[in-house]
Amino acid sequence: MKDDLVTRSLDVNLTAEELAAYSQALAVEVENHNTLVKEAKAIAKACKKNIDEKKGDVDILAYKVRSQKEPRDVSCKWDFDFNANTKRLIRQDTFELVETRVIEASERQAYLQLMEVAKVVETATEEHPEE
Repeated sequence: MKDDLVTRSLDVNLTAEELAAYSQALAVEVENHNTLVKEAKAIAKACKKNIDEKKGDVDILAYKVRSQKEPRDVSCKWDFDFNANTKRLIRQDTFELVETRVIEASERQAYLQLMEVAKVVETATEEHPEE
């Protein structure tokens, strides 16, 4: 009977030529796959870098909004108190104290040398007043 004949997809052993052709196609597809994986990793790395940069931008803006402040260059001046051996950094816009430090030996030495020069000038001026 003709009606008893059906077609099904079943395993069939490959010929040597078919196996060689599939092996070649597999090698090409493995290479294509590896290339795509490398490209995807490069794209992911670039995206991560962009995401990290945006995260930094977001953090900076969030700090500014939350604190209602931002870092800016402000003119400051050191105020030396040689008797207390301290120097104070004072903001010149608000005159607030920024920090206090111990005067360094080199700064104290420069001050002492300046005082010696001032004494010499004062003595010379007293000895030879202008006419």
